[in-house]
Amino acid sequence: MTTILERGNYLDSKHAADIGYLMNRCPCDPIAGGSPLTTEITSRLATELSKISHAFSIICYVSGKPAGLINCFEAAPLLNVNQSLMCSTL
Repeated sequence: MTTILERGNYLDSKHAADIGYLMNRCPCDPIAGGSPLTTEITSRLATELSKISHAFSIICYVSGKPAGLINCFEAAPLLNVNQSLMCSTL
């Protein structure tokens, strides 16, 4: 099993799809209501994040599958980690 961290490229179709997939994991959890995001929302997440100049994401891949996501926003001199998700279904 290999674990790789990559800085997400919001304009890359694979990274964009993986960000949408991982961000959809949280609302699908029964504790968060169990309702998935719409396909329209998940397909636009990376595009909308790309419009924020101080945003970046780190994607974790385990054995080539998207397994975790951290969305960050630079707020000098701090780094605001807005969302951190780990996918338990590999």
